Amino acid sequence: MSSNKKYQIPDVFVPFYSKYMKPYGGCHFVDPGVFPALCDLLDLLANEGNCPSVVARKFANEIAKALSTVTLLQHSINVTENLATQYRRYYHHDLDFTFCVPLILFAGLGHDLGKIPKYVTSWQSRFRHPEVSADIILNMLDKYNADPPWKLMLLRAIRHHHASIGDDRLTAWLCKADREARERELWKATGSVI
Repeated sequence: MSSNKKYQIPDVFVPFYSKYMKPYGGCHFVDPGVFPALCDLLDLLANEGNCPSVVARKFANEIAKALSTVTLLQHSINVTENLATQYRRYYHHDLDFTFCVPLILFAGLGHDLGKIPKYVTSWQSRFRHPEVSADIILNMLDKYNADPPWKLMLLRAIRHHHASIGDDRLTAWLCKADREARERELWKATGSVI
C-alpha cells in the first residue's frame, strides 16, 4: 500500500468504519503496519465474503441449510459487533476501549476467513478453518511487518474460537460472540434456535 495513496473503504464497511475506526482516530493503530493489514482484511471480505458462512458439500441438516443463507461477510460483521459489545461492557472508559479496537476488528472479521472457497482446498480443510484463518491473518500482518503486542493472543483466539481452549479473555469472548451470532442468525432464518 502506497503511503501517498488514500485507502478507499469498501462500501459495505462504510457504516462499520464510521462506528469503529473513524471515531477513534489513528491513536489505536500505533503499529504502522496494522492499518494497511486491516485494509487488506476489509478488501478480502468485501471481495470474497459473499460466500455462505458454513462450508459443506451438501447441507446435510436443516441447521446447516438455514445458516448457508447467511454470508460470511454478514456473519463476520455480526461476530465483530458482539465482540465489541463485550469489550464495551468490560472497558467502561472510552480510552481503554479505543486501544482494543484493532484487536476486536481483526478477531471478529478474521475468525472465519478459512471458509472462503479459495482457501478450502479439501473436504477436511473445512474442519481446519480456524487454523487457516489464523494463517491468513498472520500473513496479512507479516506483509506489513506489523507486530502489535496482541498479535499472539489474536492468533491463539482465532485458532481456538470453537474449542475455547485457554483461559484468556479474547478466546472466551470470541467463542461467545460467534455462538451468539449463530443463535441470532439461526433464529432469523428459521424462527428457532439450536
